Amino acid sequence: MFKEEKEESYFYMFQNYLGRTCYGKTDDPTKRLKDYIGHNGDTNTRFKLLLCGSKSDISDLEKDFKYFLDEQDCAVYSISGYQIEWVHEKIMYDNLIKVILEWLETDFKGISIISEHTTLLST
Repeated sequence: MFKEEKEESYFYMFQNYLGRTCYGKTDDPTKRLKDYIGHNGDTNTRFKLLLCGSKSDISDLEKDFKYFLDEQDCAVYSISGYQIEWVHEKIMYDNLIKVILEWLETDFKGISIISEHTTLLST
């Protein structure tokens, strides 16, 4: 039997316990958040921004976001040989949120804001 593939995907962004901006895409935001909490032990980890759209729209958004970070020389892809997706501290978190929200109004109208601050986990 074939596993049915979800048609929707999610883009998230948050600041980790060190104040670094992290981002990515996932098909299961609750599981992804639990993974982050399991890795860093910070039970206060929350997705500051969570967006939902088609897999192709979310992939395009992430690709454009990475391009934007590369152009700003703000992308951090590895530390000590570990693959990561962080944003250099020299760019303000709130400015990144503004960029993404502007894109939603112009280029990614099919993507919805699930939350601008969400826990996804019950306490």
